[in-house]
Amino acid sequence: MRRRDESEGSSIQVSSDLLEWLWDSAACPILDELGFRETPARTPTHKWPRIWWIPTGLMSRLPLHAAGRHYATSSETVLDRVVSSYSPSIKALIYARRNTMQKDLSHASKTTLLVSMRTTPQHPDPKVPKPGDLRFAEEEIQILGNLLSSSTSKAKKLEEPCKGDVLGSIDTCTIFHFAGHGISDPLDPSKSCLLLNDWVGNPLTVEDLTELKLYRKSPWLAYLSACSTGESQAENLQDEAMHLVSACQLAGFPHVVGSLWKVDDECSADAAREVYEAVRDKGWSNEAVALGVHNAARFLRRKTGGGGWRAGPGDVLTDVDGDNERGEVAAPVYGKGGGSGQNRGLGYARREEGNPSIWPAYIHVGP
Repeated sequence: MRRRDESEGSSIQVSSDLLEWLWDSAACPILDELGFRETPARTPTHKWPRIWWIPTGLMSRLPLHAAGRHYATSSETVLDRVVSSYSPSIKALIYARRNTMQKDLSHASKTTLLVSMRTTPQHPDPKVPKPGDLRFAEEEIQILGNLLSSSTSKAKKLEEPCKGDVLGSIDTCTIFHFAGHGISDPLDPSKSCLLLNDWVGNPLTVEDLTELKLYRKSPWLAYLSACSTGESQAENLQDEAMHLVSACQLAGFPHVVGSLWKVDDECSADAAREVYEAVRDKGWSNEAVALGVHNAARFLRRKTGGGGWRAGPGDVLTDVDGDNERGEVAAPVYGKGGGSGQNRGLGYARREEGNPSIWPAYIHVGP
């Protein structure tokens, strides 16, 4: 299959230099103008300010929420000043807000559909001995089931299901969580898909998801814990925001969590735990999902040493085949060599100290 660096829409190379450039050229001037010049005071009643990014063109592929100078004592970062969300357009944001205002989930009966794909048949990377084996995907679902047991009335778990199994259950769920592999199609974004047990002949694609009509039912959050679910590589369609995340919003989920590029298997489980802990602790509110994704990025930045790392003269671009990533496409990233990663896809990004492709991978789209 075509690799990302061979396609027309080659992926962005994520580095500390890129994050600093984004800070200087875009994020810092915007936050300063809005008055967000420092980290909110850490008090029991403090509330993080929120900002919605609505980028267009090639900017839609850049991690604006991660812009900044990520040193140990720095507050010159978006992550240390505001909680970020994204939207494909102002109209979409307004519609999603209206959709959530009409629903009071605090006391309503809620259901969760938890889908895990620990093993993916005929995974598309022939270089990896066990490319479909995601050790943490199953564990992730178990953790989430325990976290949500007190706040949902029913949870349905599907292990290595087929497309029909998922489509037969998704129309009645409040939360849809998928932990597995994802493919971003560089030529036809409508063919980007989540890899289920029968994905080779019957993939669950962007096109399938957009055809779902869930507006009159009870969807609230779609969490796509897989690679490149929020990425569209087709350069001539950048303003269309055609990818798996936008497809879930079009289907009727006001909140969607997805990824801009490849994601690490273990870190994906950590990120999901942070998000659902925020939903449990803060209630089923718009702010809870966005804050959860924000908390996840800060947690993973600390875990990977991202707060004090910067690419130096001895750093190299890594292109290392691994066996535990959640996706088909990948971007080369700056690394320090000698690390080991467990990632959800084709095995590009090592989980090395401060690797800037890991901790900002997930984004929140919605109100």
